Amino acid sequence: MKKIPNVCFVLREPNENEETVIHMIVRDDSKSKVINTGLKCFPPEWDNGRRRIKNLRSIDNQLEKNQRLDYLEKQFTGTYHDLINEKKQFNLTDLVIKFKNELNGSEKEPIDLISFIYEFIEFNKKSKKEGTVKTYISTLNRLHEYQKERNILLNWDSITLPFYYDFIHFLEEKNLAKNTIGKHIKTLKIFLNDGYHQGLHNNLEFRHPKFKKLKEKVKKIYLNETELQRINNLVLGHPKLDLIRDLFLIGAYTGLRYSDYSQLKEENFRKTAEGLFLDVITRKTNQRVTIPINSLIETILKKHNFNLPISPSNQMTNKLLKLIALKAGLNDIVEIVKHEGGKRVNKQNKKYELVSSHVARRSFATNAYLASVPSISIMKITGHASEEVFLAYICISTEENALLMNEHPFFN
Repeated sequence: MKKIPNVCFVLREPNENEETVIHMIVRDDSKSKVINTGLKCFPPEWDNGRRRIKNLRSIDNQLEKNQRLDYLEKQFTGTYHDLINEKKQFNLTDLVIKFKNELNGSEKEPIDLISFIYEFIEFNKKSKKEGTVKTYISTLNRLHEYQKERNILLNWDSITLPFYYDFIHFLEEKNLAKNTIGKHIKTLKIFLNDGYHQGLHNNLEFRHPKFKKLKEKVKKIYLNETELQRINNLVLGHPKLDLIRDLFLIGAYTGLRYSDYSQLKEENFRKTAEGLFLDVITRKTNQRVTIPINSLIETILKKHNFNLPISPSNQMTNKLLKLIALKAGLNDIVEIVKHEGGKRVNKQNKKYELVSSHVARRSFATNAYLASVPSISIMKITGHASEEVFLAYICISTEENALLMNEHPFFN
């Protein structure tokens, strides 16, 4: 191959009303190859003349995406010249394979911070849980917002302590909670650490002791046995509400996460001479757990012939759980103290407003602990790695703790 192939970018579905993939087309005299850039845009945002996204500030991330397209074209040209300098015989297929290998890291090439994060996310989609990938994408989106509002382009050397403080201030301006900001800092450090280990930068300022994840302990709720029974006794009169209530109770008496208790099948349940047991491999940690099933949950399972219907989305479940909790009369006032937008905020909530699918798991851990089930036994189900982390998960008040201690022989 003596002539460098032509490179252009096109939309896969230019007539769609939704975002569509941007393809990189490379052509020589006889054939062409299609390469997925991993980028998307809405067809009205595409400039067919420039073969780039339109240069409009109203288009999210257009600068970074066009920068990425420029990088891909430059990288492809560099790969071509490398093969020419090696004086090897090669065709378009050989060129595309080498180009893809370089992008995939078989041969390390310089890559900017934002492009690296894009590739990091794409690579980890294969192995990480969906929730983890969503966390990565959320932090990437915040970095895009930061660049746009500060009118700068971040690079590896931009990540300094002054940036850290300004980024936190920027997130506070978005009225984010302190723990949410901390999650973004933690995720950013994951990106930076991976880039460092790949030899893409030597900036270790993100490891400075002051460049730390923010966190605060915020009061969480659980439902006690009486409250769970009130929910169980409700006559809801609607199949969807009835299913969501039943699944929530299964979670509250098994300690499973929503991603697990909403996907249970008949084969997960095992009847033995000792009783009914649940066997499941948890989705988040890939751990196998075995959980005894009490009579209340067995009754629920029999109602559904051990074949639970498909659950609504977690978002819909959380919305309807609040309605169910309201119907159960969970109107106690709960005071939540936390930092939002850099300020201490005291919020008065009714308990039903705070009920979500995850409250089921927290209720299991707390009620089992209050019933004097050994922590190690509960942890075998919840999957907590240490008792310290597990105890931070328990939601008992100082009064409940005092009543629990009062039953101990030491106080009698």
